[in-house]
Amino acid sequence: MKGGNQQPAIDSSEHISPDDGENIHAKRVGSYVWNGTGWERQSSLKTNPPSNPVVASVSDSAASVQLIAANANRKGTEFYNTSSAILYLLKGAGTASATNFTVALNRDDYYESDFTGAFQGVWESDAGGLVLITEST
Repeated sequence: MKGGNQQPAIDSSEHISPDDGENIHAKRVGSYVWNGTGWERQSSLKTNPPSNPVVASVSDSAASVQLIAANANRKGTEFYNTSSAILYLLKGAGTASATNFTVALNRDDYYESDFTGAFQGVWESDAGGLVLITEST
């Protein structure tokens, strides 16, 4: 990094109260950009968090399977791999493989996305575990 400085981290949750008095959970996300002399904060506030979470599970498989169908109303999806085998997760249509994937999840790895399309998955082996999937709309 320039000048030996490290980029500061930003990620915090907060509650905001609009005019109607309703308490809304929001997450402030952002980053810092080097402006030539120092770090400049750039952030945004995500409101209207997902509701109606639904948890499902899919057993690990050495063959590519659809983990979750596309859903235009989806606000977020979370994946948690409980299998001892690596899960190769692919956004969109297609066949997930060790050479065609979006993200690889080891055991106890977690991944979240606001992608509304389908997700495919394949494990490096059928080790008897599963992936827990939480979809929020």
